[in-house]
Amino acid sequence: IYATNTTTTTTRVVTLYGNATITDNSASDVIRLNGNVKLVVKDNASITDNTAGCAIATAVGQVSGTAYAVTVQVVSGTIADNLTTGGLQSYAVKLDYSYSKSSILELGDGVANNSLKASLNIADPVYLPKDSNSWIVVKGNYNENTTVILLESQNTEEQTIVAKYVTGAEPSELLFADPKEELTYSLDGQAVVIGKKLIWNKTTDKYFTTLQKAVEKVDTTKSINELFILEDIIVEEEISLAGPTGVTIQISPYNKGVSVKRASSYTGNMVSITAGTFEFNTAGTYTLTFSGEDVQSTGRILNITAGTVTVKAKTTFTKSKSSAVGAAILATGTNSTIKLINATITANNSSNSGSALYIQSGAKGELSGGTTISSNTTTASGAITVSGSGSSLTIDNALISANNSNSGGAIAVGTSGSLTIKNANTKIQNNVATGNGGGIHISGSSTVSLASATISGNKGVNGGGIYISSGTLTMTNGNIQKNEGTTAGGGIYIGGGTVNLNGGVIGSSGSSYYTDKTSALAANGNVSVDGGGICFIGGTLTNSTDTTVTIGGNYASGAGGGLYVGKAWSVPTTNYAYRIVDGISYNYATNGGGIYATGGALTLSKGTLNYNRASNAGGGVYMNNNALTISGATISYNSTSGSGSDGGGVYVNGSSATFSMTSGEISNNTCDDDGGGIYITAISSASMSGGKISSNTAKYWGGGINTKKALTISGTAEIS
Repeated sequence: IYATNTTTTTTRVVTLYGNATITDNSASDVIRLNGNVKLVVKDNASITDNTAGCAIATAVGQVSGTAYAVTVQVVSGTIADNLTTGGLQSYAVKLDYSYSKSSILELGDGVANNSLKASLNIADPVYLPKDSNSWIVVKGNYNENTTVILLESQNTEEQTIVAKYVTGAEPSELLFADPKEELTYSLDGQAVVIGKKLIWNKTTDKYFTTLQKAVEKVDTTKSINELFILEDIIVEEEISLAGPTGVTIQISPYNKGVSVKRASSYTGNMVSITAGTFEFNTAGTYTLTFSGEDVQSTGRILNITAGTVTVKAKTTFTKSKSSAVGAAILATGTNSTIKLINATITANNSSNSGSALYIQSGAKGELSGGTTISSNTTTASGAITVSGSGSSLTIDNALISANNSNSGGAIAVGTSGSLTIKNANTKIQNNVATGNGGGIHISGSSTVSLASATISGNKGVNGGGIYISSGTLTMTNGNIQKNEGTTAGGGIYIGGGTVNLNGGVIGSSGSSYYTDKTSALAANGNVSVDGGGICFIGGTLTNSTDTTVTIGGNYASGAGGGLYVGKAWSVPTTNYAYRIVDGISYNYATNGGGIYATGGALTLSKGTLNYNRASNAGGGVYMNNNALTISGATISYNSTSGSGSDGGGVYVNGSSATFSMTSGEISNNTCDDDGGGIYITAISSASMSGGKISSNTAKYWGGGINTKKALTISGTAEIS
């Protein structure tokens, strides 16, 4: 068919209908249109199995100085399986152009409640030259929620398909597939299927990412706000998304797992959220993977500067290799929120902080629903980093494991950041810091609340489980266990700040102590050289509630199996700090099985310290070169074992040390050498004006007391 019209007043219309079939023809074009002409294909007409350059071709010509746009309207029918000739590409529709007029391919006629139910089937590619100003206009023509229009484009880089707008009765779904990655796109405000790569914008003559353009097309007046990704997207420039106010835009795979991948030549941010509310993988039916493809970059996978982003199940952020903070995800600014619900961030690598997630400058974050953060590495701090005034992260049921950093193997909190950890299913485990804080590193004026979780199997130089140099840590429940500090503080290292131990378990709550590192770890104990459970050398350690915290089953190859105190510490009767002493039991060390104190005075006014053991000296308490005052505490059932092991209950050593006991009890302690209750070396002074030392046992000298210094006993003191 060749149709032409040179008049300007009337459009010539050619209609294929009533099951009309055009087949088995051989020509340059099966149908050729020129001038002021419109072709309508409807009523299941078909153009198939022809050998031609194109099934339908247009030639927009100038007639008497006037240029015309040819219109092709496919209402229903099939254009498919037409063969190439002479090595040319066979197109279902080819829209050429000249001068300023545009050719149009209309899909549907916009008539609602049309009795026809057949879907349009254009299986051969459609051609629109990149600079032609030609458009595909989607009108729709079937009953609501019945139409599926499928375009399988084979376009090259110079040929582009664009859905311009929708009028009339809108179809429920429009699919554009593009095997050659050029692009696919949407209809306004409806369910959108996004293709692989780029879309050309007529107005600005600029390429945009399909995802970005789809978000721009969301209509706030319509209820459908779902964007579906049909094929993998290769990111060659930043995809910047700004959603409209009041609409949650849902972005999900359509009918299979898909990936958004960094191109090997692109080094910036992959996806940026600058406004709006987004949900990734709302249904969680198929996998959605954001991958940096291990391309060295200066950007990140997801960059949130304003807006709320919720990431749901079967969504993974992986293989970002970046020099930026937050190699996988960055949320920054007071208007930014990131929520991960059963999502995964894994195998990201950064030379800066927060290889998995960085929350800063007042942004908010939430991890829940079984979210997994694993196997991320950074040479700086924290696979997860929370920093800046107002910045906060809440972890409620998440697994953070096998991450590696310089400080804060799993999490680093600093500069007034806030971290809340809750839910017994939350686990921070098997993370490593080459510096301090294998599990968590706390600094600045930050606050950390550990309400319920397990911090286990982590390793760092100081603070295998937790390291704090400033700020506030409050523990009300949970378990800190199986952690290793290669120098000090297997469970917690307190170098400064305030630590409130109001409950929970540091180590194990069993009734055994362990004489080697391997056994202690196997039984949930924490291990270190000094301070198997806790190393406390700065700041404040207290308990603000009347609840015992258990510090047990820990091991120190050096000093302080349960607690190493490297500063002055008073346990008065006026607060609940004694509850910390109550919980120190079944710990083991070379010196000071329960507590090793040095660097300042230790005052024990209340509390019960029992069932700890040392292989050398001080089964319960070892005081080195400072003042030890017992004014109400009970130290009992502690022991030392092995040749030369002295001071089953208490060992006081050093020429500057002093010992004073005014009340309290040292009882039922044993040792394999001298001083079953207490062993005092040549210290500065020793006195006992009250309290009771009774029922202690030594293998050799001084079942109750062995002293190398004159001990003044007076008042109500009792030795029995």
